[in-house]
Amino acid sequence: QALELALARNPDLASFSWEVRSGDPRILQAGLIPNPELVVGLENFLGSGPFRKFEALETTLSIGQLLELGGKRAARIKLAAAEKEVVRWDYEAKRADLAATVAKSFVEVLSAQEKVALATEIARLSKEVLDAVSARVTAGKISPVEETKASVASSISGIELERAKLALEGARKRLAATWGPAKPMFSKAVGRLDQVPPIPPAEDLADRISRNPDVARWAAEMEQRKAVLAQDRAERIPNVTINAGIRRFRELEDTTFIAGATIPIPIFNRNQGKILESQYRISKAEREREAAGNKVLAALSDAYQALATGYVESTTLKSVVLPGARSAFDAAT
Repeated sequence: QALELALARNPDLASFSWEVRSGDPRILQAGLIPNPELVVGLENFLGSGPFRKFEALETTLSIGQLLELGGKRAARIKLAAAEKEVVRWDYEAKRADLAATVAKSFVEVLSAQEKVALATEIARLSKEVLDAVSARVTAGKISPVEETKASVASSISGIELERAKLALEGARKRLAATWGPAKPMFSKAVGRLDQVPPIPPAEDLADRISRNPDVARWAAEMEQRKAVLAQDRAERIPNVTINAGIRRFRELEDTTFIAGATIPIPIFNRNQGKILESQYRISKAEREREAAGNKVLAALSDAYQALATGYVESTTLKSVVLPGARSAFDAAT
């Protein structure tokens, strides 16, 4: 329930989801063609000689349209789609981080609840010991110093109980903060810490690394950088601007049609620098993907060692230490 609340209401995750949604408008924008241009021209007027008035005025009205060549529009669409995929994987990583935070916070609440229960029991036992020692002191069987010691121990147990309660309240607030409210609205966390399931083989966990969002995102990152390279290569091909319109000669009372085209000549700038930069960035991404895999593998190794150590400790405590402690406690009681 805590995980569902966090995934549905966590503010950071909710804001990140809007970044994922913004990928569709970017794809839409990338696929739009350039707007046409309206050109209005006036010539041969207000001169100093024969053209000093408007009798020889020439008026030109034309519409121009930029034609993108070399697959630029398709390259933009592919790049926008690749960028959306990268953001989606970053969102999955954010979800995984949040799930880990919720799990850790939930266990901390369970642990704090158990510590409060134990501290309460210790405080009760300390009071019983104090009462028993006081009775023996009254009967003259032991020294009054023992009563002082028992009183100090009882007071310390009371302090520890208050500390445990404050720690529990802090743990509850940290868990509730994963889904928003500053004040926890739940009464308690339900779970058992004494259940120790067997740990999976390390090889099975290593096989799952490819599904880790921090690793899986690099496949999308590589596609995104390749899309950038494709776009830069498409920019080598010059675009063509065509225009067509009419021209009005006032002096001759005649109207003619005009047409033209503008074609840049790629002699000096063929986008060489951007293409080389994109190639370098692809090589860099390959190294970064390798480094990300190694980093996750190292983190998995450390986590698995901690898990294995914790498993040995918990099973030993459960099967050997706690039964012995219970026996000694019963005998002392």
